[in-house]
Amino acid sequence: MKKKSNQMQNPFDLITQNELKHLQSLLEKSPHSLGSVDPCKETLAIWSVRSRNLPALKLLQSLGADLEKGGRLGWNPLIHAVVNNEEAIVEQLLKWEVNTECYDQGYWTPVLFASLLGNDKILQMLAKSGANLERYVYDGKTPLTICAERGYVGCLRVLFKWGANLQAALPVVHSSKHPLMSDLKRKQCVEFINTTSL
Repeated sequence: MKKKSNQMQNPFDLITQNELKHLQSLLEKSPHSLGSVDPCKETLAIWSVRSRNLPALKLLQSLGADLEKGGRLGWNPLIHAVVNNEEAIVEQLLKWEVNTECYDQGYWTPVLFASLLGNDKILQMLAKSGANLERYVYDGKTPLTICAERGYVGCLRVLFKWGANLQAALPVVHSSKHPLMSDLKRKQCVEFINTTSL
C-alpha cells in the first residue's frame, strides 16, 4: 500500500509517526493548522505530550503553538505531562514558563495531580517554578493532606523543603485508612515528620 503524501496527512499523524520535517513543512505552508483540534487527540501540543514526543512539542513551541490551551477535561499540556509522569516534558514546559496555576474542570492543578500520584520529582520541579503548594480541592484537601493520607514521604520531604508545616500532616498520617497507606509508609512518614520537629 502506498504511503499517503504529506499533503494528505494531518499534523496529528505526523506527530504519531515522528515525521517532524514533514510536520514543520506542513505547518509553515498552512499556519492555521497549528490550531488544529481533534475530538480524541485534542490539540497538537497535547497530542505531542500524550505521544511522549518532546521534539514535536519543541517544534510546535518554536512555531508559536498555544501551550496553555486545554482539552475536553480542561487538561492542558502541563497537566497531561504531570498525569503521565513525563518528567522531561514537565521540565521543558516549565523552562518555557507555562502557567503552573492552570486547573482542570474540577479545579485540580499540576501540584495537586503530582501530589495525588506521589511524584516527588515533578512536585519539586513545580515548587522550584513557584507553583502554589497550598492549593486545595474538594473537602479542603491540600497537597500536604493528599500526600499524608497516602504515605508519600518523598512528597512530604519536598513540601517540607518548601516551607510546609508537617505537624499539620501528622494527624492525617495517623488516622489514614487510604488503600495506598501501609504500615511501613505510616512509620516512615511519622519518623520523618518527628525528625523535622526536633
